[in-house]
Amino acid sequence: MNKKKQRCNNCKYFMTHDYGYSNYTVLETEVDCLKNNNSYFPCEESYSWRLENSPDYKQLQVAENCQYYKEGEGIYFDVDGYTTIDDYKDDLELIDAYNEWNKPSI
Repeated sequence: MNKKKQRCNNCKYFMTHDYGYSNYTVLETEVDCLKNNNSYFPCEESYSWRLENSPDYKQLQVAENCQYYKEGEGIYFDVDGYTTIDDYKDDLELIDAYNEWNKPSI
């Protein structure tokens, strides 16, 4: 099995959320860390993240020294709401992280 590079977008706590008019007209994708351990997040996803020599790539390299990093797919929410947190109910660790991240500030 090929191990993925330790990057935020390869972490189970990486969350992406599409915004726009519908799933066919996505205007932007916001990303965040469910453990709030990346000072660059939340932010809009950058296409240049796919290029290792881009200036934006450092935003994903935070995972190299992250105590919470666990390889995984992360959470994805679409515009139309077809994907919800319930789609991840089999991963209790991920659900707990999401609920903690989503807790209202007092």
